[in-house]
Amino acid sequence: MEITISSKRLQQEVIQTELCTSCGMCIGLCPYIKSFKEKTAFIHQCQVDDGKCYNICPRGETDWPQMDQEIFGKQRTDHVLGNYNQLLFARAKESDFSQKGQYSGLTSALVSYALSIGEIDGAVLSGGEPGKMPEPTLATTRDDVLAAAGSKYSAVPTLLSLNKAIEEGFKNLGVVGRPCQVLAARKMQLRYNNPSDLPGNKIKLIIGLFCFWALSPEFYEFLAEKTKGANIASLDITTEDLVVRTNGEELKLPVENIRRFICPTCQQCFDPTSEFADLSIGSTEFDPGWNTLIIRTDKGRELIEQSIKDGIIEVYTYPAERIPLLLQAVGNKKKRVLEEWEPTYLKLNESYHRAVERGM
Repeated sequence: MEITISSKRLQQEVIQTELCTSCGMCIGLCPYIKSFKEKTAFIHQCQVDDGKCYNICPRGETDWPQMDQEIFGKQRTDHVLGNYNQLLFARAKESDFSQKGQYSGLTSALVSYALSIGEIDGAVLSGGEPGKMPEPTLATTRDDVLAAAGSKYSAVPTLLSLNKAIEEGFKNLGVVGRPCQVLAARKMQLRYNNPSDLPGNKIKLIIGLFCFWALSPEFYEFLAEKTKGANIASLDITTEDLVVRTNGEELKLPVENIRRFICPTCQQCFDPTSEFADLSIGSTEFDPGWNTLIIRTDKGRELIEQSIKDGIIEVYTYPAERIPLLLQAVGNKKKRVLEEWEPTYLKLNESYHRAVERGM
């Protein structure tokens, strides 16, 4: 029998199958949905047929080609990285951001700049101290952004701060999030842009992070045990190691030690580079002083051009010899998803399958 009630679809297709990404988007939209330790659950039955929770869920049924058409006005030619205008190396020029942020601090610098010029009046971020359970936060100042700087490696329900900010009257919001959170924000922006319904039109800028997987809250218990409760200054996860810096010391652990904490839903994620964002940002896996930057939309391009002009960031062309390595890493992730999982939430035409198999 076809399931028509939105909350039932969310429960049966997403939560019960461990596909929930803990993005936080449904929390705050429905009084019956709550989150505890990055787990989402219904606390009461809901009988609304056309509820928004399933429609904006990143693990609800998603037509990938349709998303391309609605956001970019065209179908993609690059099935690995998605639609984009430029692929660059970039970094923040101010030391405040490079010292507090991850790698060059590019994301923090761009968010702070967007706030300073009035492009956005608030930014939805993941905050908290390194090595402790992160939490959703809303930044409205440079200091707020710096306080939230640095990568968070667990599935923070960041988007619940988006819903709170909308309720509080913010009109131009920026979102920084994982690929699943980018997708949820885009769904809200595209499907519900009527202020009297659900004001997705208040989402003005979406910055997506590279993310191949997120870790469960148990990771922080593991971390506390390995560091014997020492104060953690910073965390980094490379392709080979978990790097923990504490009080002048550095601890390296093989990344295999933390694979057991990877959230089940991440195994079925088809988008490690935030393909539907205005800007996508990740590490270079090459030079810790720079970030990889993918400019995807005109809005993203305009922000980058203005920030370069005003001396906030600097960029240079992505090294040609590094491009095959990036395509291989992302392409292999997509191949694994299609070959091992065949996710039910993805609606892909045959051209996607063929192109990913060819690495295009």
